[in-house]
Amino acid sequence: ERQLRLLSQRHELQGQIAAHNQQIIQYQQQIEQRQQQLLTALAGYALTLPQEDEEESWLATRQQEAQSWQQRQNELTALQNRIQQLTPILETLPQSDDLPHSEETVALDNWRQVHEQCLALHSQQQTLQQQDVLAAQSLQKAQAQFDTALQASVFDDQQAFLAALMDEQTLTQLEQLKQNLENQRRQAQTLVTQTAETLAQHQQHRPDGLALTVTVEQIQQELAQTHQKLRENTTSQGEIRQQLKQDADNRQQQQTLMQQIAQMTQQVEDWGYLNSLIGSKEGDKFRK
Repeated sequence: ERQLRLLSQRHELQGQIAAHNQQIIQYQQQIEQRQQQLLTALAGYALTLPQEDEEESWLATRQQEAQSWQQRQNELTALQNRIQQLTPILETLPQSDDLPHSEETVALDNWRQVHEQCLALHSQQQTLQQQDVLAAQSLQKAQAQFDTALQASVFDDQQAFLAALMDEQTLTQLEQLKQNLENQRRQAQTLVTQTAETLAQHQQHRPDGLALTVTVEQIQQELAQTHQKLRENTTSQGEIRQQLKQDADNRQQQQTLMQQIAQMTQQVEDWGYLNSLIGSKEGDKFRK
């Protein structure tokens, strides 16, 4: 029975080790698959996956780029508003021929200043518009590449992709889980080794007639048969003990009966002897 338990423990531990190894492989495959998907998606934006321990700085750089693009958009909007504000001023300025010389000079200077501001603002507007067009084209191209990569990936939509991005805490938890599984695997492997050594020692002292090639099912079947024989033997022993008890009781009763017979026989002999002495109830023979 002890050998059977060792064999069962060995099979169970081997199953646990196989399950742990399979789970570790699955986690590693999932991590590699998600890293590959991230690399493909980032390549569409002309970006690369950040190095280890550089995730925060990488994200900070991307945020700064987004903020810069938004700032250019705000500046472009402000310039357009400024041009709209200056255009009515140009229209309301008087013609130079209708003014005295001094007023003409002042008006001309004002007009020149406003005109120069308009030209500068217009130049800035064109520059920002060109940057905006380029940024929009890059964004459109990147979005198209991202959509193509997303359709080819295992994610249903962009929300699922964003949800799959693992933060540092999740990565730490996965690493910790991997380490725990590895420790469990080592402990299980050590226990399997110890069990194998114990089993080898027991096999050296195996019962006569028990082959090394015997299977667990055969041993279980033999044990079941042995247990059945033990139960039958126990039942037979109980019946025999009951018979022995009954025989002992019968012998005790017989011995008691024999004692009673002996006592009665002795009494009969005593009465016979007295009768032979007395002869009759009048005692005639005894008087003679």
